[in-house]
Amino acid sequence: MKNIEPRRIELSEKRFKAVAESATDSIFIADEDSTILFCNKKALELFGYKAEEILGQSLTKLMPEKHREAHLKGIKRFISSGQPKLIGKTFEITALNKNQVEFPIELSLSAWKEGEKYFFAGIIRDITQKHKILKEMEILQTISTAISKADTFNNALSLTIKFICQEAGWNCGEAWVLNRVKHLVEYAPVWYMSEEKFLPFFEVSKEVSFKVGEGMTGSVFLNKTVWSPDITSPDSEFKRKEIAKQVGLKSVLGVPIVTHEGEVFASLMFYFTESREEDIIFTRVVTSLAIQLGTFLEKKQTEERLKESRDFYLTILEDFPALIWRTDIEGKPEYYNKTWLRFAGNCLEDELKRDWETSMPQEDYKRLTSVFEEASLHRTSFEVEFRMRRYDGQIRWILSSGRPFYDVDKNFKGYLGVSYDITDQKTNLAKLNRSNLELQQTTDELLATEDMLHRLNLELEKKVDDRTKDLNEKNDTLIKINTDLDNFIYTASHDLKAPIANIEGLTTILDDVASEPAFENTEVISLIEMIKTSISKLKNTILDLTEISKVQRMEKDDIAPQNLSEIIEDVKVLLFEQIKKSNAEIILDLNQCPSIEFSKRDIRSIVMNLLSNAIKYRSKRKPVISIKCHKQDNYAILSVSDNGIGIDLKQAKLFKMFKRFNTETEGAGIGLYIIKRIIDDAGGKIEVESELGKGSTFSVYFKYQ
Repeated sequence: MKNIEPRRIELSEKRFKAVAESATDSIFIADEDSTILFCNKKALELFGYKAEEILGQSLTKLMPEKHREAHLKGIKRFISSGQPKLIGKTFEITALNKNQVEFPIELSLSAWKEGEKYFFAGIIRDITQKHKILKEMEILQTISTAISKADTFNNALSLTIKFICQEAGWNCGEAWVLNRVKHLVEYAPVWYMSEEKFLPFFEVSKEVSFKVGEGMTGSVFLNKTVWSPDITSPDSEFKRKEIAKQVGLKSVLGVPIVTHEGEVFASLMFYFTESREEDIIFTRVVTSLAIQLGTFLEKKQTEERLKESRDFYLTILEDFPALIWRTDIEGKPEYYNKTWLRFAGNCLEDELKRDWETSMPQEDYKRLTSVFEEASLHRTSFEVEFRMRRYDGQIRWILSSGRPFYDVDKNFKGYLGVSYDITDQKTNLAKLNRSNLELQQTTDELLATEDMLHRLNLELEKKVDDRTKDLNEKNDTLIKINTDLDNFIYTASHDLKAPIANIEGLTTILDDVASEPAFENTEVISLIEMIKTSISKLKNTILDLTEISKVQRMEKDDIAPQNLSEIIEDVKVLLFEQIKKSNAEIILDLNQCPSIEFSKRDIRSIVMNLLSNAIKYRSKRKPVISIKCHKQDNYAILSVSDNGIGIDLKQAKLFKMFKRFNTETEGAGIGLYIIKRIIDDAGGKIEVESELGKGSTFSVYFKYQ
């Protein structure tokens, strides 16, 4: 019996070693002093040690310095208390191999006691690859989110290249597109480089093109993913190998971007300065991204072409001889061409506000409304005749046809229509139907009608000339009146300063007298305070008049590129007390702001008025003010939004001098007038959106080339 137990122990140890050595995970066993007693072959491979180099050493040799103290304290705590904290659990931590390289591992710990001593076993799994996959999936998610917000095809390409290079550590990236007309692969105007030394590579790339299938770049357009560890080798098919060698580029990855029909219309090319073997996971991630990018970019390209086409046709329609109009999805007019505006005798802004019911007979208005509502209900085309008053008071017969139009995603956007003045046709038809006896006189009547139309045209031209002359004369008169008014304001505000200063001095003397202990007439003291308040208001009014005069006289001699962020910070300093007192939160979004060439004092005046108004007209809520700037067409748009009391835009006359939309808050009512005067003089415009109780957004359009 005495020989059976050692034999059993020996068999058990052999069985354990056989299982441990064949395990796919690394296994370590250590005593309570953290001395390594056993490690399997997988552990030696993972950490790069030989058995004799690691057995008998401390476990801390396999740990980064930052983990060692915590490990030793944990062992002591467990031995003294018996309370496990990590024993029996699996957790992630970092380890240190023989080359002192830190890498992530997944560790499972177990413990047991033999006699009076504790022993510990650890199963270790290298999760470097897992972390890499998670990191690359994170890159994929980040890029997908970013490109979904891109406003153009090239911006989406640029964002994709930049994110992949920065997150995955590639040195350079570029894009190529297929020119379907020339059947050539051409360089897209977007690239990324981590260092300026790579610039010559891109300068050369911009000057070349490839046939589909030519070289590595052209091969991607055969719907192939291309990977080369060394594009500078003599047998490399890379056509730009010489310039790549000069700047130090080695590896390349090329990924196609395809349409939903499988056609390659663009490609992404990434470069690294060292020779790399293909990373299957990274290639799979980038390929997956390219699939998503293909769908997105195809849509963006279509939208850009549609916009170009729409803008082109709108330009043609402007001077089209027919009356062209367009509505929004609610049926509200949002566009008339110049021919229509000439017919109506209105500018676009006034015509969009016109009440049609007052411009036509009631029966025609009801018929037009009924036909349009029925067509809108079913989104069908329609045609209707009605009578409408022309700019000269004449009632004219109009034939109007409309059809629904949709955007690229097939979303209904409203109605587009064309109208014709058919008064003459109806008149001629009536003449033709009077009597068969008059049929022989038709030719003479038509000639007479043509002559009459010619005379009418001449008369119309004369009326237009007379009207233009009259308007020019009135305009000259208005300019003179405005000039005289400017001079009066300037002179009045200047001349009033001296007497007001005298009154203010006399008031100060009265104030000193009233402050004497022996002076007890409270009514006089109250009157003095009222006088001082009135003087203050009068001074502010004069200052406002002076400000208006300055705006109208100001020479724009300080036009230069302005730093909007610095100007806003200056204004915030000037409004510090208002901001602090109201506890206002100001949010800035100026990353998309283009360079604005403008007068610095004018921009400061605009920002000052908008920001102070946003604080002044606040509601009971904490003021939250958002200041944004972005580019749109030929404008840099500065928007200031708040969550204040809002404005009734139907009642308020925002941009009139001394007109205020809230009488409960102090102010002279010239701030918005000054803004509009400044921006109008510079060829820009200002727009406002507001809702009572919710807040307002003022958008200032700075025009630039």
